[in-house]
Amino acid sequence: MYAAEVLAISPEDLEEVQLEQNKVGKAILGVPYSTANDAIPLLLGLKSITHLVAQQKIRYIIRLNENTDSAMLRICWKYHQDRKNTVFYKRSKAFLQKFALDIENLHSGSVQEMDKGIRTELLTQLSNRSSLKPVLVPVKWWHPLSWISTTRWSRALTRTLVMNLQLGNRSDVYKNYAPHVENGRIIDCPICNDGPNNEIHLIVECKSLSVTRRSIILSNGHSIQYLLTNGQYETAQTSDGKLRLFLGLEDGLRTKDYVERGLAIIEMVNVFFNEWSNKVDRQVPRPTFD
Repeated sequence: MYAAEVLAISPEDLEEVQLEQNKVGKAILGVPYSTANDAIPLLLGLKSITHLVAQQKIRYIIRLNENTDSAMLRICWKYHQDRKNTVFYKRSKAFLQKFALDIENLHSGSVQEMDKGIRTELLTQLSNRSSLKPVLVPVKWWHPLSWISTTRWSRALTRTLVMNLQLGNRSDVYKNYAPHVENGRIIDCPICNDGPNNEIHLIVECKSLSVTRRSIILSNGHSIQYLLTNGQYETAQTSDGKLRLFLGLEDGLRTKDYVERGLAIIEMVNVFFNEWSNKVDRQVPRPTFD
């Protein structure tokens, strides 16, 4: 981001660099590239390229306004302010207007105001996307989730958070392996046919996996099935609420708890594809977490 505060960066250039940041973020998380971009900054604590450039511009312009050392710098900045039609001034003004900021009224709290607006926008996007229902609102913004790593269990948790365990509901890869297909996607659960084919149903609701949930015993001595129907989980109003507890909102979770839950998800996914393969009498290709 060197010198981004003074460069006349076009929206197309920003979009291209942002695309690369999204690719890198998804590679770090180990999630498919079809994962919603909105989830990446929430999970990794990343600020978008546009966000970072805006920060630099705000701080730079504040320094220009407060400059008392360089006569040359004061003259140059006054030139831009007086004319208001230079490329730098016009583009910087238009850029900051996207964040409801006025280039002529920036102050020490402008960065915090912008951060607040971006957080609000991200939360709105979160509530409007069905594919991001389980994603947790960060306790500390712009910090990565503490348990994220390149391990298989971490990737299983992350893919569940972004509703992308590759169950056949996000692409047409499995269109020839189920009777109920919509635009190439498996809409109904292929092993119980009694619910939607998604991560919430797989982990919380699917009756065909209830035996598996009972067989997975956590270090606290309880099964996954017991966990999902007792204690804090009894107060959850919806299945996605239960899944959010399971993925991190439950009180007092430690790293070992995340490890256990990630491994439990891997086991449920394996059983899901085994049951599916048995039902259609042929091997259904499955995703890996490596």
